Amino acid sequence: MCFNKDNAQAYLSDLPEIRAAGLRAFESISIGTTNQNWKVETDEGVWVVRKNAVNVPGVDRHIEARILQLIEPLEIAPKLIAVNPKGGYLITEYLQGPAWATGDCANPALQKKLFEQLKPIHAIELNETSVSVRARVQQYLDLAPRQVKKQHQKQLYALLDDLEQLGFFEQQRLCHYDLNHTNIIGHNSIKILDWEFVGSAHPILDMAVFCVYEQVDSIKNSGNLELFQLTKKLVDLMFEVWHQIKPKHKQQQE
Repeated sequence: MCFNKDNAQAYLSDLPEIRAAGLRAFESISIGTTNQNWKVETDEGVWVVRKNAVNVPGVDRHIEARILQLIEPLEIAPKLIAVNPKGGYLITEYLQGPAWATGDCANPALQKKLFEQLKPIHAIELNETSVSVRARVQQYLDLAPRQVKKQHQKQLYALLDDLEQLGFFEQQRLCHYDLNHTNIIGHNSIKILDWEFVGSAHPILDMAVFCVYEQVDSIKNSGNLELFQLTKKLVDLMFEVWHQIKPKHKQQQE
């Protein structure tokens, strides 16, 4: 569904949380590439309302909802107002403060601070096979055009086998899976946005995602260098496949 000012107002006004809080004003904002988002001013505060896109590869809305509630005490994500996967929406507080720029991602001091703040997240065990690396790779390949699948499948499977030999799958922890500068707010107290791709993996995956997104060669204290480099190769290939399947899902809304 494409929203204009009138039907967006009708949609927002109909959400029970917005109705109870009192809608004062709203504006469409750009966050990510798959969902519709609004900055909403209410009598109880300024919020972000996300209308979920459907059938997004790698996303499980029910697991996202459970994880957002689980990590709320860690105060690394925006405060939850409402999470309703059945209703197809998420409401969080609107965060002021600067989003990271690409240059921030190359700053060793900020890198260190970011991954220090992620340690409590990466300490959480998450044995959810539906959002594991293997499941995500298979889902991407199943949705990919035949030529893309033929080009990347053998190499992806080989990388998964090599990672298994290095112990990658011995640690299945909570990972963000979409760590890049557009999802990071603040330099003193860092907050991380957009947890819809959350899943289970070795914590080194978040470092690899960050480096591939931001074209950073390495991060200090990233651990086993061979494991890190292989994980980067896996992430890079996964991104290539993702970009082939992503446009099919961009405009679908619940």
